Amino acid sequence: MHPLLRPGVTQENLKAFIGNNADKIIRRGSRDISWCWPALFVPSLWLAYRKAYAAAVVVFLVQIALSTLSLLLDTKFPEFIIPLGLLITAVTQILLALFAMRYYLNFASKKVAKINAETADMTSREVLYRVKGGTSAIALVVFMILTSIVGMINMNLSMKRLQNSGAIPTVIITQSNDGQTATVTLHNATTTVQSEIIQTDS
Repeated sequence: MHPLLRPGVTQENLKAFIGNNADKIIRRGSRDISWCWPALFVPSLWLAYRKAYAAAVVVFLVQIALSTLSLLLDTKFPEFIIPLGLLITAVTQILLALFAMRYYLNFASKKVAKINAETADMTSREVLYRVKGGTSAIALVVFMILTSIVGMINMNLSMKRLQNSGAIPTVIITQSNDGQTATVTLHNATTTVQSEIIQTDS
């Protein structure tokens, strides 16, 4: 069902529920396909900000799965210039950007219809529109923290993978007991370079 044709749901109801940028979201979301820049770059954050929590969690988990897949594929097939996993991630986020507005407008329409069906008093409806709809800065911050944690974990895994493959040399520094001599060893998959640094009193 088209979100603007849901029985009992008016555009004024939707504007009250959506809040910020309601006119733009209704205009773009009423089309089958539109474009949403936040959904391209930070889809889970945008959905969380718009209080579509279930969809935000699903997209977040999918992003983690795709990121893990990218790391695995890059390990199995290092000859790929652009790993298949990254390509899949890019295609997925483009699709999200194309359909995010329509999804969110449909989400808002269903929420408004449920509020209208369960609440007869107009004043109570307006309160519920604001509580259930609108935006949430707290949810945005929580998902930003989660995204940062996952990003740091993936970065550490990538660095370890590159070191194990020899793409990034491992640096080992050892120092003698008297503190006068330090040995620096650079090691990768094919080469080991060792150098001694002797400290002399001047």
